[in-house]
Amino acid sequence: MLVSCRTFRMKYIAYITTFYLIIISNNLYSQLKITGQVFNDNNEPLIGASIFLKDTKYATITDDSGQFKLDQLREGEYTFLCTHLGYDRYSKVIRLNENVNLDILMDGFTYDIEAINITSNRLEESSPFSYTTMSKEEIQDLNLGQDVPFLLQYTPSVVVTSDAGAGVGYTGMRIRGSDPTRVNVTINGIPLNDSESQGVFWVDLPDFGSSISDIQLQRGVGTSTNGTGAFGATLALNTKKIYQNNYVELNAGYGSFDTKKLSLSLGTGLLNNSFYVDGRFSFITSDGFIDRASSNLRAYNISAGKLTNNGSIRLDYFYGKERTYQAWYGVPQAKFEGDEEASLSHFYNNYFEGGLYETVEDSLNYFNSDERFNYYLYDDQVDDYKQEHVQFHWDHKLREDITANVSLHYTKGFGFFEQFKYNEDLEDYDGLLMTLESMYNSAPSSSSLVRRRILDNDFVGGIANLKWNTTENVSLHWGGSYSFYLGRHYGQVRDVLLDPPIETSHEYYYNEGKKNDVNTFLKLNWEISKLSLYGDIQYRGVSYTVDGTDNDGLTHAVDDQLNFINPKVGLTYRFTDRIQAYGSMAVAHREPDRNDYTSQINTLPQSEKLTDYELGLRMKTKQWHNEVNLYYMDYKDQLVITGALNDVGANLRANVPKSHRAGIELLSIWKISDKFTFDINATLSENKIEVFNEVLYDYTYDFDIIENEFEDTDIALSPNVIGAAGLAFRPIQNLEIKWQSKFVGDQFLDNTSNESRKLDSYFLNNLIASYSPKQKIFSNIRLNLLVNNLFNVKYAPNGYTYSYYFYDLITENFVYPQAGINFLVGLSIRM
Repeated sequence: MLVSCRTFRMKYIAYITTFYLIIISNNLYSQLKITGQVFNDNNEPLIGASIFLKDTKYATITDDSGQFKLDQLREGEYTFLCTHLGYDRYSKVIRLNENVNLDILMDGFTYDIEAINITSNRLEESSPFSYTTMSKEEIQDLNLGQDVPFLLQYTPSVVVTSDAGAGVGYTGMRIRGSDPTRVNVTINGIPLNDSESQGVFWVDLPDFGSSISDIQLQRGVGTSTNGTGAFGATLALNTKKIYQNNYVELNAGYGSFDTKKLSLSLGTGLLNNSFYVDGRFSFITSDGFIDRASSNLRAYNISAGKLTNNGSIRLDYFYGKERTYQAWYGVPQAKFEGDEEASLSHFYNNYFEGGLYETVEDSLNYFNSDERFNYYLYDDQVDDYKQEHVQFHWDHKLREDITANVSLHYTKGFGFFEQFKYNEDLEDYDGLLMTLESMYNSAPSSSSLVRRRILDNDFVGGIANLKWNTTENVSLHWGGSYSFYLGRHYGQVRDVLLDPPIETSHEYYYNEGKKNDVNTFLKLNWEISKLSLYGDIQYRGVSYTVDGTDNDGLTHAVDDQLNFINPKVGLTYRFTDRIQAYGSMAVAHREPDRNDYTSQINTLPQSEKLTDYELGLRMKTKQWHNEVNLYYMDYKDQLVITGALNDVGANLRANVPKSHRAGIELLSIWKISDKFTFDINATLSENKIEVFNEVLYDYTYDFDIIENEFEDTDIALSPNVIGAAGLAFRPIQNLEIKWQSKFVGDQFLDNTSNESRKLDSYFLNNLIASYSPKQKIFSNIRLNLLVNNLFNVKYAPNGYTYSYYFYDLITENFVYPQAGINFLVGLSIRM
């Protein structure tokens, strides 16, 4: 009996133990977990976000890397929540039957100052104009030290060029064939174009791509903006991104032609959820592809601001300093193409006193060089310039339906370019000969010398915007601005190369250019069911004066007053949420530039007028993004070079009564799968002048002028075909490899459609790769590789020409060759 009782107890204990083991085993099996990482819309880890499962005890917060973990969870259905001050709540229903990992992107509202910031020339998705927006992530793939134009080279209708041949130094771009002086550029709504030349010198803002939050490129006239008239496009650069967390980011790069980049960015993040300071310091050097076309660039930016519940205050300071060896003259096309007979002919046409090749050194330089030929030999034949920009922005939400913005700005520029001049007539240097004669009993009438041409300028102004959402469907936007520019132009003779040489600072010319620019506009947006109506009327008043003597010894007393009215209308119709069509008509006027005023004596050039018609269709799905845009740009009195010269040999531009640009722009982006994305864009266009009069000079016997009339002729440097395509491959997470191609059709160097004055078409293929390995030491590491011109194509995207008679017709073409295969690599470390 005792044995059987003991046996029963042992069996009972075994049953109980087995039962508990089953329960424990089941509990262990049910202990699941949810892990992940939380990011804000700047792709920064979001620290201190609250993570919890609704109606349970499970909760945690994200750590310094934005990561979280909820463990010891049982199977079942949960409502997962993530919250953080200043961000929309994230919610997700999870059916938990296995471990779950989440990457969460939080959308901010308190810190999204775009909601209250007004920039007059920024377009919304329903705008009736053609535009492309590049995000900071897209910019990062290409930002390895090249200037801003090269970041945009794959966008529709864009052709880029570089004097030094590799994207560092002096660079430029044409959009729909329009030259850089016809592209309106702003930084945070502040005009960047030089008031007198109307161009943008990107070299003055080195590595600016590292400060840009996004870029919007509007093709055509676009919406009303501040600054010089948009005759080809509007380019809006935004630097107002705010970072939630503190950071330090180091960018280093190296590439062909001993190109080096070092950039350090740092920021405090939001202190007390309101204050922030950001800064960047950059250094870039490059030898350039063209001989001696070196660049030594440095820049720094500092931004500080404060956020409030209803607005923000921000102060920005941008500084850029460049010293580049000049490569402005270009390369004779015969030398570039390796045509020995034509190259020798060019040399003989220019080997004489007052010609291009006056010394033995000049001749040796020409014959010993290849397509990288640089005309300049003097060691300090440099451009040396610095520019400082100060911007103050106040943005405020006055009430729920009214937002206001005020911006003040000041730009200071100072610099020079230095030149060696062989055997100059000293009487041309206003008193220099008299000064030398006072130093010596006698002085030669000519001598080689070194001179500087100096620009000291100031640009100051203010901008105001007021936006009123009068109803849910109607909004009004008023904007106004005033700016004043003062440019002091003067020249100094630094050295007279006598025996012994004489150092001096003799000033031989001085003049001042002054420009007042007043602008005001009113814009209306009206939503009627599926239809959006847009209206825009702008007044712009410009006064420009030039007083003094210029470098050619001519005295100027320019005084021009211009008043422009620029209306714009458009509509957008939404067939569905994914398909919309639009049409617009926009008028723009553009004043002549400084050279137009100073090269024409005793007469004033006329302003230009453009009426731009745009018609387009946009279609977007999860896999496809397609755009078709038709445009017709009708010019009146467009200013073009005719070949005519003034009394001192400077090129003259003349107004041509009628000209136009017409074309179709196509864009398609196809997300083939999670691993492949294909994009393509193309511009097919016609760019014509109705009647063009070419002026040629005959120097054979007596000076004579010959005029040739052309009808329906092509506009210079306006290719009829521009295209780009790219295939992106993501084989693993955080690695992207992209094959990028670019095609640019034939371009004529002048307005005669002459086949002997033409740049050949070219087709480029580039490789872009970026990799961000997962690691726990830094918040982000990024490796970038850019291989340009993979197949070593010989090409030139820019050039100029002039012709004259000396017994026979002589045509001289000069081009700007770009580098063959070359590379840039970059490493970015963010902490």
